[in-house]
Amino acid sequence: MVATLRALLVLVAVLSLTAVILFLLVVGRDIEAFEGKLPKLGEPAPAVDEFFLDKTMKFADQQRGSRVTTDDESYVPLAPAPQGSGLPAGHWCAANTIGYRIDFTGADLSGISREAEVRRWESVFDQWSQASDGQYTFEYRGTATFPMSDDSDGLIANNSLIHNEIAISYATSTHKAQPEWNAYRLPALDDKLGIGGIIPVSWSELSGHSGQITRGMLVIDVDDVPLMGRGTPAPYVHEAGHALGLAHTANEKQVMFAGAGMNATIGAGDRTGITYLGGLGCS
Repeated sequence: MVATLRALLVLVAVLSLTAVILFLLVVGRDIEAFEGKLPKLGEPAPAVDEFFLDKTMKFADQQRGSRVTTDDESYVPLAPAPQGSGLPAGHWCAANTIGYRIDFTGADLSGISREAEVRRWESVFDQWSQASDGQYTFEYRGTATFPMSDDSDGLIANNSLIHNEIAISYATSTHKAQPEWNAYRLPALDDKLGIGGIIPVSWSELSGHSGQITRGMLVIDVDDVPLMGRGTPAPYVHEAGHALGLAHTANEKQVMFAGAGMNATIGAGDRTGITYLGGLGCS
């Protein structure tokens, strides 16, 4: 009886923290971190994911650790539910087509082809749709304006995000002369090809949509786009995986591996992970 009461009190305490917006911005080493303009290869994967907001770091660390392993393949939810709650991990509702919009401001300023970037993102989300066995479907919904947040710890400004969509933008970490760059400078991109994340996630059963991811975002370092070659770059796929609810895995065979290389592709564990998230329902 005492043990049961203690467990209930712990669960209530954990769920009371759902008022905190869990803003997870996850960056990978060898896909996103590089020396000069070349990816670093062979660097050990970080012990934990980086770039959490300071104010939610402790909360996020307490809720992590929900690694799911199937045989020798593994995946990790980006937003695992509070331990012992019995609630689902953070996931998009697969019953709804997930829209995505692109802010081309940075790409235009850099002379990067809009058409080529649209084709890349169509390929990225087609790969994740196939990996989910068709549970997730995606739709390009045109352009939008997604400036960077004024908060030095943030990414895209929250008030520009659109419900049930993924926001894509291009930014730079360097100072540029044109005033148009002022809203598209992200210092966190200094040694990264891109950053992806989700906001917000709540595990309150009272909402009726516990664990739902309703907004995703990712930013690509526009200065590095020309260095990624043609086709669909692995960093695009990797960052989209974060925006869809997948964190880093320790399995080097997966595109979500923290030390994945530029030639990484969606692996068996990535497919298991996105399929798992797609099957969690919408409530």
